[in-house]
Amino acid sequence: MSRATLHNQDEVDRKDVRVGDTVRIRRAGDVIPEVVEVLLDKRPHGAAPFQMPRHCPVCKARVDRVGAYHLCTNGLSCPAQLHAHLAHFAWVMDIVGLGGKTVKQLHRTRAGQRSRRHLPAHAHRSGRARRVR
Repeated sequence: MSRATLHNQDEVDRKDVRVGDTVRIRRAGDVIPEVVEVLLDKRPHGAAPFQMPRHCPVCKARVDRVGAYHLCTNGLSCPAQLHAHLAHFAWVMDIVGLGGKTVKQLHRTRAGQRSRRHLPAHAHRSGRARRVR
C-alpha cells in the first residue's frame, strides 16, 4: 500500500497529520488502510496543518460541517454528488452495466443538452405534465 485517505477532520487533528507528511499505514479490515502514525522525522519543515476545504472543489458551493462529515451544500446540483448518488443507486439496484463510467457519460450528455428544453421527472403533477421554464 502506498496511499491512504482520511475523511474525518477529527481524526486528522488527533493524529496531527499535515500536508506533505509521511505516514505509516496498515491494513485495517478487508480493504481500508489505516493511518497508524505520522513519521515526524520525515515531516517537511513548515508543514501546514490540513484543513477540509471550505468550498466544494467541483461546484464551488459552501461546505458545511455536520458532525464528523463535511458536506457540499449544493445537493444534487453538484455534479460530483449527482454522480455518486446515481452510481450508488445503480449498485443498490444491481443494474448491470450502469457503473461509474456510464453515469459520468450520461451526466456529460445531459449537461451538453441543457440548452434544449427538457421535461424533468419532477415536473409531473396529478398525472399531467407541465413544462418547467
